[in-house]
Amino acid sequence: MCADVFTSCLTTPITVALRWFLSQNERSMGHLEPSVIDRIPGKLTDRKTPLGELNWIFTAITDTIAWNLLPAPLFQTLFRQDLLVASLFRNFLLAERIMTTLGCTPCSLPALPSTAHHPLWRSWDLAAETCLSQLQAVLSPPSIPQEITFHHSRFFAEQLMAFEVWLAFGSKSKPPPQQLPIILQMLLNQALRVRALVLLTQFFDLGPHAVNLTLSVGIFPYVERLLQSPAPELRHVLVFVWAKIVALDTSCQVDLVKIDGQQYFLNHLMTPLLPPDQKAMTLFVLSVLCHEYATGQQACLQNGLLKRVTLFLADPHPHVRQWACLALSKAWEVFEPAKASALEDKVHLHLHKVAQTDAAPEVRASAVFALGTLLGHHPSLDLPIASDCLVPALSDASPLVRKETILALAHLVLHPHYQPPFEHLAQHTRKSTGSEAVPDAVAGLGPHAPHYAKVWTALKEMQQHDPFTPLRPLVKMIVSRVNTGALGHTLSPSHGRLHRDNSLPSLLTNSGRVVAGRPPKPSVLASQHGSLNNFGGLEAPVAEVHRLPDALVSSLYRWACAKFNRPLLESVDSHEDDELDPLSAQGRNIMLAWRMTARRCGAAGAPAPQRPLEAPRVAAPRRKGRTYVVECETQKAQESLELAGYSLNLRQSALLNTDSDMTSLLVFHPYASLLVVADATDQLSVWNVDTSERCHSFANLNPRASRLTAVGWINEDDRALLYCASDDGVVKLYHDVRTGATKPQLALAFTAVPDLVPGTRGSGLVTAWQQQAGLLFAAGNSSVVRGWDLQQERCVYQAPTQTDACVTTMATDEAIGGLVVAGCGDGTLRLYDPRAKSDVKAILREHSSWIVGTHLYPTKYELLSGSVTGELKFWDLRHQKVSVKTLEAHRSPMTALSVHNYAPLFASGSHNQFIKVFRHDGEQMALIRYHEGFLGERIGPVSCLAFHPHRLLLAAGATDSLVALYSADKS
Repeated sequence: MCADVFTSCLTTPITVALRWFLSQNERSMGHLEPSVIDRIPGKLTDRKTPLGELNWIFTAITDTIAWNLLPAPLFQTLFRQDLLVASLFRNFLLAERIMTTLGCTPCSLPALPSTAHHPLWRSWDLAAETCLSQLQAVLSPPSIPQEITFHHSRFFAEQLMAFEVWLAFGSKSKPPPQQLPIILQMLLNQALRVRALVLLTQFFDLGPHAVNLTLSVGIFPYVERLLQSPAPELRHVLVFVWAKIVALDTSCQVDLVKIDGQQYFLNHLMTPLLPPDQKAMTLFVLSVLCHEYATGQQACLQNGLLKRVTLFLADPHPHVRQWACLALSKAWEVFEPAKASALEDKVHLHLHKVAQTDAAPEVRASAVFALGTLLGHHPSLDLPIASDCLVPALSDASPLVRKETILALAHLVLHPHYQPPFEHLAQHTRKSTGSEAVPDAVAGLGPHAPHYAKVWTALKEMQQHDPFTPLRPLVKMIVSRVNTGALGHTLSPSHGRLHRDNSLPSLLTNSGRVVAGRPPKPSVLASQHGSLNNFGGLEAPVAEVHRLPDALVSSLYRWACAKFNRPLLESVDSHEDDELDPLSAQGRNIMLAWRMTARRCGAAGAPAPQRPLEAPRVAAPRRKGRTYVVECETQKAQESLELAGYSLNLRQSALLNTDSDMTSLLVFHPYASLLVVADATDQLSVWNVDTSERCHSFANLNPRASRLTAVGWINEDDRALLYCASDDGVVKLYHDVRTGATKPQLALAFTAVPDLVPGTRGSGLVTAWQQQAGLLFAAGNSSVVRGWDLQQERCVYQAPTQTDACVTTMATDEAIGGLVVAGCGDGTLRLYDPRAKSDVKAILREHSSWIVGTHLYPTKYELLSGSVTGELKFWDLRHQKVSVKTLEAHRSPMTALSVHNYAPLFASGSHNQFIKVFRHDGEQMALIRYHEGFLGERIGPVSCLAFHPHRLLLAAGATDSLVALYSADKS
C-alpha cells in the first residue's frame, strides 16, 4: 500500500494530491466522488485550463518550498540542472507530505529536510478546494441551459500582492521574500508578466544581493526567452533587468550573443522618444556584450553598432553620452575590424569633439578612454590621434580627464612598436640642452617626428608641473620606462633614419596586455603610407607579451559599470527634503518611503542607502534649508541689534599665535566656528574661534617660489570644500577640512589662469565664488577674467580686462544677476556680466591707485571700494557715472579692507600698524593700535582683515605670527 502511494506521488502527483485532499476534507468535499478528479477539464500542459492551472500552481509551490528550505547548492543540483530530476523531486515533496500522515517517512539521497508542514501547502489546499468546488457545476449543468464560467485561482495574484507588500514593508529581521520562485512562474503568464517584471525591477534595485538571489532561483532562462517576445510593453523592464544581470555577471554575454540578443538591444536603442535612463542601460548592456569577447564584438559590428551608437555622442543627457563613448571603446578594443571601420567613418573626430567641449567631466574622460582604446591600428593614424586629440586633453581642468589621457598615452608610448622612437627622443633631449634640443632629437624620426615630439614634450611638462600631485607618479612611471630603455639601447642610424617593419606586431589591451600574433598582411592603407614608418630601432619580437603596470591600467570602465549595481530607480532623496515641512503630507511620505527603502535593502542583505543618496559633487547649488534659515535669521538679528540701540563696538576677544612669519589670508567658515589662516608661502592652519585652539595644519604644496593669494569656502552649507589659489595660476580644492580628524584630501586641482605672470610684486591669482551658479571667477596678473564651472570642471566664461594693469580684487553678487566687479592696479573698477557677451560692461574710474578691496552688499546694488591711498568710495550700481560718497579713511597706505555682509560695519587696516572700524555711513567706531592684555603690545603692519559672514566677529592678520579676534561689545 505505501509503495503504491509513493509510486503514484512520483508519477501522477496532481491526481494523488487531489484524492488525498478529498479524503482529508470530507465535510467540505464529501459530496464529490474521487472519480470526479479524472474528469477535471483541460490538459496538464495548458495553463489556461483548470487542470493545467493546478499543475502550474503545484510546480510553483513545490519549487518555492524547496528554494526556501534547501541549501542553495543542493537546490541548484536537484531543481535546476535537469528537468526530469526536478520534476521527480517536486513530486517527492508531495510524497513526503502525504506519507507522513500515513505514518511513513520516505527517504532520498541526498537527504532533504522535512517539508511536510511548510505553510505553502495551505496555499495548495486552497487552490485545490477552489478548483474542486466548481466541478459540480461544470460537470453537471442545470436543466436550463446557461453559461457557466470557471473561476481561475487567485493564487498567483495573491502571491504577487504578497511580494509587493514585502517590497514595501520588508525588514532586516525577516528572511528574503519566499515568493521569488512563484514570481518566476508568473513570467510564463501573459496577463501577469508585466506586473511581475516591474516588481522584479524594484527587487533588483536593492542591490547585487537581490540580483544574485533571483539568479539562484533560476530567472535566467525565463528572461532570456522573453527577449524573443515582440511585445513593446516588455522592453523597458527587460532592459532594466538585463542591465542588472550583466552588471553582476558579465559571462551572460555568451548566452545573449548566441540568441542574437545584441539585435534586440540595438533595436530598442533606436526607439523614438526613448528615456535617457533606458538609452544608458541599453548602451551599457551592449558594452558588456563586447567586453573582452571577440564574438560579441563581431556580432555587434555586423549589426551596425558603430554607426548607431555614434549618433548618441550628441545626446542631451550626459549619462547617455558617457555610455555611448564606453560602448564604442568596447566595440573596437583589441578588435581590428571595428577599429578600421571606426577610422573609416571618422568616429575619432566625433570623440575628439566630445573630449574637448562636453560639459560633463565624466563624458570627456570616457571619450579620452575610447580614443585610447582606438590606438594600435596604424602609425599614420595612431600618432595624429595621440598628438591632436589626446595631448590637448592634458590641459583639462578635471583630474579624471587628465588621468585617462595619461593612461591612453601610455598605450602608445609603451607599445613595443612606438617605444623605441620615444627612447631615441629621450636620449637626445637628455644629451642636449637649450632650444635646439628637440629639433635635433626629432631629426631622425621621419615624417611623424612632430607627433612624437609633441607627445613627449607634453608628458615631460606634466611630470613637472601638473597641479594634481597624484597624477605625477603616473607620468613619471611612463617617462622612467622610456628613459630606462634609452639608457639600455644604442640606436644605430641607417641613412639618417631608424628602421622598423611597417606592421604592428601586437595590440595593447585595456587590461595592460599586448596580444601577440602574426604580422598582418600589408593593407592598402599601409602600402600607401609605407614610407611613414621608417623610424624605429631594434626589432621587437612578434610574439612578445607586454604588460603595463597595474597603475597604468584604466579603471574607468569598471567604475562606470559599478553604478548599475546601485539603485537606478528614482531615489526618494531626489526631493529637497530640507525645503519640506516634515509634518506635511509630502514630507511625511518622503520620510516613510526612505525608511521602507532602508528596510528592503536590509532584508535583501545589502547595506541601506545613506542619506543623501546623490553622488558628491565639487560644487552644487545652495539648498534653501537649515543654513539658509540661519542666514536669514542672522541678517534680521544684526539689523535688530542696531535698531535696539546696541553698541557695535568691537573688542579683542582672542589672540592666536600661528608660528608663521606673517599672515596673508583669513577666511571664516559661515556656519562652523572655524577660521582658516594662510601664511606668505603655502601653509594653512584651521582654528576654532570659540576655544582659540588650532584644529590642524596642512600645506598647499604650491611651488617654492609661489605664494597663496586667495582662499575661500565652497558648498559651505553642505560637505564644504576649501579652495586655495596661488600665484602660479593654480586652484586646489580640499575636502575634510572642517573635521580635523584626518588630513585634508585634495579633491581637485587645475590651472585657472594659465597665462598668469608670476612675481611677488603683483596681485597673484584673485578669485570670486558664486555658489548658486557654481562659478569660480579667476584673474590676476593676466589680461583675461575667466569663469570656471566647477561642476563641469571647465572654463565657461572669458572676458578681456582691457587694461595692462593686473586685477587686484574681485567681488560678486548672485542676487543681482551674478555681477562681477574687478578692481585693478590702475585704480579702475571693471564690471562684468557672465550672462551676456564676454566683455567689460562698465568701467568706474574715480580711484587713481591700486584697489585694495571691493565689496558688493547682497541684493542692494551697492558697492564699496577702497584704494591703497586710503580713499573709500560708495557706489550705486544703478547710477554708475559717479560715486555716491567718498571717505578719506587713511592718510597712510591702506593694506586691507573687509566689509560685513549684514551688519553696518566695515574695517580697514594700514601698514602703519592700526585698524579702523567704521559704520556704513562713514562714522569711525574704533581705532585699534594695540593688542589688549598685560603688555599691550603694538599690533604689526596689517596684512589682512576678515569679517565673519554672519557673526559680529573680525579677524586681523599682520606681518607677524599673531592673529587677533575682535567681537561685538553689548555694553
